[in-house]
Amino acid sequence: GKRVVIPSHLKRLKVRPDFMCPYSNHKTYASPKLLGKMYRRVVNEEKYVNQSTSAHSNGRNSDYDHDLLLHSRQKYVSEAIELQKKYNREMRTLLSRFGLRLEAEAFTGTAGEEIVRHIVSLRRGYLKLFYGNSSLSIEQRLAKASAWYQVSMDSEIRCENGENVVVYSFPWICIDELCELKLRAEEKRKIQFQNEQQRAREQNLVAREARKQAKARTKWNRTRKSVSQQIIP
Repeated sequence: GKRVVIPSHLKRLKVRPDFMCPYSNHKTYASPKLLGKMYRRVVNEEKYVNQSTSAHSNGRNSDYDHDLLLHSRQKYVSEAIELQKKYNREMRTLLSRFGLRLEAEAFTGTAGEEIVRHIVSLRRGYLKLFYGNSSLSIEQRLAKASAWYQVSMDSEIRCENGENVVVYSFPWICIDELCELKLRAEEKRKIQFQNEQQRAREQNLVAREARKQAKARTKWNRTRKSVSQQIIP
């Protein structure tokens, strides 16, 4: 084939796409291409994982998805604990009746349609309890769902009393609210990332202008010195 000669001005790029040099000191820009979007998404996920790992090292429960925890949930925790214990007992009774040891066996339908019907009926009853007060605002429902999630994932609250079957399905009765919490957290991270990018661009512009002014001053000083030398022999 014909040999391609790369122009000299392309051999050393002054600014590179961010995904090409994540660990170097090269100047970068946020690439609008697919690779750039994928790279920044992975970076965001790594930040989240690091935050979760840090939370675990500080003694907090590592099973939590902290996107699903609201401070306003505390109002509903006591009620959630009682409902969760009752739900877990009923779920274990169902699993025992059909000779199952895992929730997954029941929810996938591999154990037959009868237990699926029982589970649907059970969860429908608790869904009515969740929406019992129809006057609850969306924010109150989200806080309530957050409390249901907390009591199911917190190993200190979720006292199994030696039970062989661990039940985790209780909070997913209100899956719509939990999904809304996750979407809000993702949107918040997206906005935060965009703000960080904007601040980085502004800082780059300020630094570039400062270099430009410094270069202009240096040139001016050299010119003034040269003129002075010509005037004063």
